[in-house]
Amino acid sequence: MKDTKYITISASEAESRGDFPITHGYKEDEYDILDRAIKTLGEKKHVLVRTREGIVIARPVAEVAR
Repeated sequence: MKDTKYITISASEAESRGDFPITHGYKEDEYDILDRAIKTLGEKKHVLVRTREGIVIARPVAEVAR
């Protein structure tokens, strides 16, 4: 298991910023998958959010197609 550190914000902060989760929560044993998901975003704005389910990727709600 690699020792990966992520810069995250809380779910309440993400909500107040207007960020919308676009993934499920990734647990520590799935961090390699999380890393690949982050790479697919390229230069798109995103933030990592701590939740009970793990770390989710969120994007500004205005940029997420519903």
